[in-house]
Amino acid sequence: MENNGLFRFETLLKLRKQREDEAKRIVAERMNRIRALEERQEAIQQRITTEVNQVRNEMQVYKLDTDQIRLGRHWITRMRQGLLHAEAEMRTQQAILAAERRKLAEATTERKILARLKEQRMEKALAEQRRREQADMDELNTLRFVHAGLEMERDRT
Repeated sequence: MENNGLFRFETLLKLRKQREDEAKRIVAERMNRIRALEERQEAIQQRITTEVNQVRNEMQVYKLDTDQIRLGRHWITRMRQGLLHAEAEMRTQQAILAAERRKLAEATTERKILARLKEQRMEKALAEQRRREQADMDELNTLRFVHAGLEMERDRT
């Protein structure tokens, strides 16, 4: 403990808390990106399903138009490529998220270590203060007892 009862590493503890909060923010942003990619994948998959159904319906209702079928299949292929690209991006983002979570865990551990150190120093300081107070009380009681003994001796003589 320093003067005024301040923890000597208080500034470092605040910096570590800020580092942990920053890591939490980064992890949250990454999770939002992953969620957006999942939504994008779902939308692409839904568009593929819709396009496939539309092509099938057109094939049943209208005459077979090879150009229309070719365009429909090309469009479906492009959407599937977009889906594959989104899946690859998802895997990349998940790998980055894992690394960011490790950094968050490290930051949390470092903060907790300093917080425990602070608690231990506070407990040690309080124990020292109680010990001093007890020593002062013992000294006062001893002086009172000696003073009372002297009074009794003076009264006897």
